[in-house]
Amino acid sequence: AKKKLNEFLDFMPTDIVGIEAFAYTPFIVAPFSSDKETLKMMIEGIDDKYISFGSTDFEALANFSSELLEDKKPKVLVLFSDGGDKDAIKGLGEILKSNGIDLYVVLVGSKKGAPVLDSNNKPLKLKDGTIAITQRNDELGKMAQKMGGAYVVATNGKEDM
Repeated sequence: AKKKLNEFLDFMPTDIVGIEAFAYTPFIVAPFSSDKETLKMMIEGIDDKYISFGSTDFEALANFSSELLEDKKPKVLVLFSDGGDKDAIKGLGEILKSNGIDLYVVLVGSKKGAPVLDSNNKPLKLKDGTIAITQRNDELGKMAQKMGGAYVVATNGKEDM
């Protein structure tokens, strides 16, 4: 996701972008800026410590994004995610739509699923001792399409961006 986000920024040289990260609780990684090199440095600081909660709260992300985008025109959220699980994404669309936010999604990961690796390329263990697994859920992308946005599935090349 970090690699794809950096590629995405390369295609937006003059746009103003803010970066949030989220798992259970969303937070600002970088405030709105057009300085892409600084944004990329901030992205590099995100590591596996931020995903150790084991569940993803998309509603919290939608509410947080709504606050951050309140005074922006247009209101656009580009979400880089494995898509979470079906139950986790339920409230996302309604909250974004009610706040006039367009959703675009870059889906990362495989449909088959795989362990999340830490900075040492070892499987990341959750607090309960189980191994964290990521598995792509295309339903998040389909939600973006239904809302008038779009989605792509991340690949190893730059053609997707």
